[in-house]
Amino acid sequence: MYVVVLSHFQYRLETFTECRQTRQASELYDGGFIDSSDVASPPAPWDVVVDPPPLFTDCEMHIPVPHTYSVKNCPDCKGCGTTVCRSCKGTGKKTCSSCNGTGKNWQEDFPICTFCGGSGKVRCYKCRGSGKLKCSRCNGTGILLFHTELTIIWKNNISEHVVDKNSGFPISHLQEVTGKGIFTDEHSLVYPIVNFPEPSISEGSQACIEQHRIQSAKRHILRQKQTIEVVPVSKVVYQWKGKLHFFYVYGNEKKVYAKDYPGKYCSVM
Repeated sequence: MYVVVLSHFQYRLETFTECRQTRQASELYDGGFIDSSDVASPPAPWDVVVDPPPLFTDCEMHIPVPHTYSVKNCPDCKGCGTTVCRSCKGTGKKTCSSCNGTGKNWQEDFPICTFCGGSGKVRCYKCRGSGKLKCSRCNGTGILLFHTELTIIWKNNISEHVVDKNSGFPISHLQEVTGKGIFTDEHSLVYPIVNFPEPSISEGSQACIEQHRIQSAKRHILRQKQTIEVVPVSKVVYQWKGKLHFFYVYGNEKKVYAKDYPGKYCSVM
């Protein structure tokens, strides 16, 4: 049995971004004070001051923009406080379920349907025959209090690059473990790593930074951090029943990967 050391370099780029969007929001109006643009000029989306979350932490916040409130007619009922009953389509009547709209009773003693009186229609139970329902959005008042709602999204965008040594070990498993940090660089904007002993790391750094620059075109980059770890990977080669076999031990957690391990159980002390 012998051991081959195959430690991998793993590059990681984190870009912490902020995005701001606005939309119209509404709520029931109770007749109170209206913070409209007559009070003061509304601030622009990026002028609204908020406390950001810790760096490199995903977070979403919804904030009403000051001085954007106004009272308008409810768009659902057009200000009348009622909407058309969908059950009867505004007619106030529905087809009689007893005679299926024929108005007839098939019993000889009572030729006319007793439920609808021969009309084939009965009063709609949902709107009680009015053909209208109280508007659920404005609660029948016909008006709503509108304002601009600001949505702020903080997102930590992560890209990784792992040097593949073509050793047969699936590098996707390295995401499950940790290694030893050998380099950390954190600034408002980081620059590609150059002249690293492993050229693939420099190439991966440049590619990841360019990718995040393009992806963040419509967002503000608040902070970037790039790190390099050495993840320990060892290939253990052994003989079993006259044939050579191998397995891998990887990460600080000493996890084991054995694709074709011949025995039933495996443990690493």
